[in-house]
Amino acid sequence: MTYSPIILPVVALAIWFLVVLLTVLPGYLRLAFAEDFDPPLTEEEKARNSERSAERFTSAMSQPVLYYVICFALAHMGAGGGLASWLAWAFAISWAATRPPVSLSNKHLRCGAHTVSSISMYALAVYAGIQVTRDLLAAGG
Repeated sequence: MTYSPIILPVVALAIWFLVVLLTVLPGYLRLAFAEDFDPPLTEEEKARNSERSAERFTSAMSQPVLYYVICFALAHMGAGGGLASWLAWAFAISWAATRPPVSLSNKHLRCGAHTVSSISMYALAVYAGIQVTRDLLAAGG
């Protein structure tokens, strides 16, 4: 069985999500069961940790659902190679660079990574739209 090249960055991003989850989950669980620790956390530690932990957990759990939908649609149409694959990799790498375990510390690099992920996502959506339109015109004509 052969797979479309666009599936590889999707799988890589899904694996990255699991890595992020495994790194963020212990801190989240520590906060959830703070009373069970000896010595228990002070109120100040709980407040500081809860804000940081909730932010990291929310950021880690956000998933680029539209990315997955577009990639699977392109793979299903047989248009997942070439430009689509490159755009998918650009999105996957730049999106992963902004998640908690790596999370670029330089604000300019982080802004650049967000820009690359946004542009590649828009380009991927436009590319998918062009492919669908081309297929519909070919089927109707």
